[in-house]
Amino acid sequence: MMSKNNRKKGEKKMTNRIELCAKCGKKPKLPKIAYCKECKKEYDRQRYILRNKKIVKPKTKVSEETIVASKDKPQAEVVSVKKVEVKPRNKQIEELEEKIKELKKQEEEVEIEGFGSIKVSIIEPPKDKPLFYDIDNNAKEIQRIIDNNESFTFLFKSEAGTGKTTFIKHLQHKFSKPIVRVNVTVNTEAQELKGKYVIRRDGNGQVITEWIDGLVTTALRNDCWLQIEEVNFMQREHQSIFYSLLDERKEIILEDKDGEIVSNRNLIVFLTMNPLAFLKPLLPALKSRIDAEYTFTHPKEAKQRDILMKKHGVPKELAEQVSKTIGLIRKQYERLQVSSREAESWVKILKIKGDGYINEKSDVLSAFKHALAFKLTDDEVIRNGLVSVAEAVMEGKLGYDQILGEDNDDETNT
Repeated sequence: MMSKNNRKKGEKKMTNRIELCAKCGKKPKLPKIAYCKECKKEYDRQRYILRNKKIVKPKTKVSEETIVASKDKPQAEVVSVKKVEVKPRNKQIEELEEKIKELKKQEEEVEIEGFGSIKVSIIEPPKDKPLFYDIDNNAKEIQRIIDNNESFTFLFKSEAGTGKTTFIKHLQHKFSKPIVRVNVTVNTEAQELKGKYVIRRDGNGQVITEWIDGLVTTALRNDCWLQIEEVNFMQREHQSIFYSLLDERKEIILEDKDGEIVSNRNLIVFLTMNPLAFLKPLLPALKSRIDAEYTFTHPKEAKQRDILMKKHGVPKELAEQVSKTIGLIRKQYERLQVSSREAESWVKILKIKGDGYINEKSDVLSAFKHALAFKLTDDEVIRNGLVSVAEAVMEGKLGYDQILGEDNDDETNT
C-alpha cells in the first residue's frame, strides 16, 4: 500500500504529465516529456546553447552583421562588422585563368626574345690615326706582310699595357679594315663562335626560327679581320674550330646548319696573349698554325716621356718625373707589371681643364698613391717602398739625368 508521502509524490507526477505536445498539439509517444520528438529536439538544442553560451553560426551568409552570444545575457547581441564582398566562384576562376594566360604569354615572349642571343659587333677602322709608338720596330715588317699576303696569322705576345691593341687599331686605320674581336674564356660556348638557331617573333607576331651567325662566322662572311684575345685560355672543345680556321683552309663547319662550310681565303688573324709563366701555354697543335710571333715591350723612360708629352700635353718636367718613377718601379718591382696605362692614369688625376697640370709635390704624390701604389698592391710595406721611389725621383736623389742619358744613348743606337 502506498504511503501518504509516496502518494502525494505520485499525484504530483500525474498532475505534471502532459498528454499532448504543448507546441504542436500532437500526442507524445513518451508520457514524461514536455514535447514530442521533433519539438523536443529543437527545445533541447536551444536549451543547450543558452546553457553553454555558445556562438550561434547562422546558416545563411552574413554581409553586414554577425550574431554573437553575449557572456552576460542569454539573449543574442548584434555586433556590426566590416562588409566583405564575396565574388561568385565562377568569376574568381575566370580571373585566375586570365592571369595564368598572361603569365604564360610573358614567359613565352621572354623565352623567345632572350633565347640564344649572340652579340656580334664589327669594329670599324678608326677615322683618326691612333697615336702609336713603334718601340720594338715591328710595324714596317708587319705592314709589309699584310701587303703581300692574302691571309696570315700573327701572335702578339706581351704584358698588359704594351700597345698590342693600339697597334692593331693602327693597322686597321692604315688598311681600312673592320675587325671582330673575340675573347675566348672558360665560359665561352662553341655556339657563340659559330652560331645557332634562335626563336623569335617576326613583324606579324608569328614565332619563327632563324639562324644567327657567331663571332667567327660573322668575321668570315663580312671579310673582316679577326682578333682573338687571351688565346692561351682557349679550351680543348674550341680547338677543332680554330684548327681549320688558322691553317690553309681558313674555314669553319657549321654542324648545326646541315654542315655548311664558311670560308674566307683573305682572313688575317691576330692572336694576343700574356706570356707570364703561371698562365697556360699554347698547345703545340695550335702554335704550329701560327705564321709569325712578335713581342711587344714597355717603352723606355725617354720614350715614355715623349708619349706623355705628345699624347696628353704633359709639361716636360712632370713627364720626366712620371716616366723616371715608372721605369725605376719596373726594375725594382718586376712582378707588379707596371704598364704605360698607370703612367697615363697618374697624369690624368693631375690634369686641370684649360690650365695644364698640377705640379705641387704633395698633389703629385697623392695622385701617385691612387693611380699606382693603392692599385698595384695591398701590401703596406711595398706601398711605402713605391712612395719612397716617387719621392726620391721628385727630389732628384736617384741620378735621374745620368740614367736618362743612358736610355737616350741606347735608343739612338737601336
